[in-house]
Amino acid sequence: MNPEPTAPPLASSPRTVLLYPPRVTRALLVAIGIVFGMTVIASVPFGVRPLLESDLRVLLNFGANVGPLVAAGDLWRLVASIFLHANLLHLVLNAIALYVLGRNLEAFYGPWGFLFLFVASGIVGSVASAVTAQGISVGASGGIFGMFGASLLFAFRYRGVLPPRVTRIMGTLLLPWVVLNVALGLFFPRIDLVAHLGGLLGGATIALFLPPVALRASAGRPSDAPRLLASLTLSILLVTAVTAGMNLMRFKGPNGALLDPRAIPALGRIDPVLAIAIATEEIDRNPYDPQLYSARADQLVVLEQWLDAIHDYQTALEIDSYDAGTLNNFAWLLLEMAPEGLRNWTEAGRLATRALRESPENPYVLGTYGTWLLRTGEPAAAAGYLRRALSVSRPAEADATDRYLLAIALARSGRPIEAEEMLESAIRVDPDNAYRGEAESSSDRGTQAAPSL
Repeated sequence: MNPEPTAPPLASSPRTVLLYPPRVTRALLVAIGIVFGMTVIASVPFGVRPLLESDLRVLLNFGANVGPLVAAGDLWRLVASIFLHANLLHLVLNAIALYVLGRNLEAFYGPWGFLFLFVASGIVGSVASAVTAQGISVGASGGIFGMFGASLLFAFRYRGVLPPRVTRIMGTLLLPWVVLNVALGLFFPRIDLVAHLGGLLGGATIALFLPPVALRASAGRPSDAPRLLASLTLSILLVTAVTAGMNLMRFKGPNGALLDPRAIPALGRIDPVLAIAIATEEIDRNPYDPQLYSARADQLVVLEQWLDAIHDYQTALEIDSYDAGTLNNFAWLLLEMAPEGLRNWTEAGRLATRALRESPENPYVLGTYGTWLLRTGEPAAAAGYLRRALSVSRPAEADATDRYLLAIALARSGRPIEAEEMLESAIRVDPDNAYRGEAESSSDRGTQAAPSL
């Protein structure tokens, strides 16, 4: 697992350092080339177009990094996305950077230490992108920026051991490139700057603790780290490859790759019109998938295309009448979001009741059902369901909406002190929520109507 160094020695004072050849660097170049070739072949129609811009469906199915999908459990995307590239130019630029940086780092850290550094810093960049970014991310840039960070730290840390030309190549000369690439990320939205910065910090942090085995070997201090890092890194890559293969088979149709419906909300964050167009293409290819209709309906709601959204929700429920998410979203549309002429509280109540039966502990379903009770004149019962909804951790925006609604329900059921406390907590979470005005008015009325002690 820890091959003998075979490259020419590097003269340094007070000892000679034997460097490792860039075998893993070359293997990584082959790997990203093979993966890119697979995405090109998987794109339909096959031709020049996939070289210029890969099919989005193919990238998603191969493992593109999408925050909502990672949050839903697709952790393998954090690794798989490192080996994916959007087009040939993207691949070539990253391949050049990988070769130039990789051969220098692998020379000192050895094959397994370098592989761990690349994969681990790539994962850090992917995590940063998934947590903070709103789009879809692919590319080895996180790992490459990890190599930038590791090179800079290595050159600074061992400046008294290495010849000046080495510290210059791996340190001083890289600084302008790091600054330039960060600057490009600020001006070009398609560049995932968050992944770059995450990889940069990740690589520098890893280099603080990762022993450069070439220097340790020359000092007569062998390390067991290469074996441990090899086992860990290869296990991660194997699990990722198997999971990606299973995902490819899951979303493979007779005419090419199918779109994972869970990716449509992520596309909608970039451009709802684009998300609707892609969902429409998928529906034409696969007209019996209820998730596609439901996902497109959600994006139509964002654009306030109410009639089309209602039609899609109805179609989704005709195919699968038991999907709690579709039932709940359709109920909320008819209850709160649609214009007055399209609202239907009776139908909303029927849908919300069915959603509650299918998913009785879902906080969104509990919140919708509680809101229906509130609108139909049962504020005390509504308060109970809204409290249950708030007992489950959710994003702040959804949590704040139910806090405001609960404040309204408490005020209307004659509990002004509790209503004021809930209103204050809601304002702390989301002061600009659309329900704030109604909650403040209801709370004032609740205080005025409260019985005197």
